[in-house]
Amino acid sequence: MDWIWIAVAAVVVLYLWQRRRGMASGDEVAELQGRGATVLDVRSPGEYAGGHVEGAVNVPLDQVEARVARLVPGQDSPVLLYCRSGTRSGAARRKLQRLGYTCVHNVGSLSRARRLLSAGAASPSANHQH
Repeated sequence: MDWIWIAVAAVVVLYLWQRRRGMASGDEVAELQGRGATVLDVRSPGEYAGGHVEGAVNVPLDQVEARVARLVPGQDSPVLLYCRSGTRSGAARRKLQRLGYTCVHNVGSLSRARRLLSAGAASPSANHQH
C-alpha cells in the first residue's frame, strides 16, 4: 500500500512542477520591471475591474494576438503576463512566442504578480537600466 502513496506524491509533484514551469522568478521580474517591461493582465475585463496590478494593461487572452503590437514596442521588449492562476498567462506567453516575441515571461497569479511587482518597484536594483 505504501507504493500508492508514493505514486500519488509523484503525481502531485509532477503537477506542481508543470504549473511552475515557465514562470519568471522574483529576480527576473524585478530586472525586467526595471527595464520597463509591459505588464499585461490577460484576465477578463470584469476580473480586471475587480482588482489588478497598478500599471497593468488589460488584454484578455483571446485578444492578445490582435492587440500586442500596439502595446509592446518591439518583439524583443520585455513583457510580463499574469492572470488569476497562471494558466491563461502561460497560454498568452506561448501565443506571443509563436508571434516572435522573445522576452515574454509568465508571472503567474494575480496575488504573485502583486507581490513580485510591488517588490520590484521598491527594489533599488529594479530602478536601473540594463
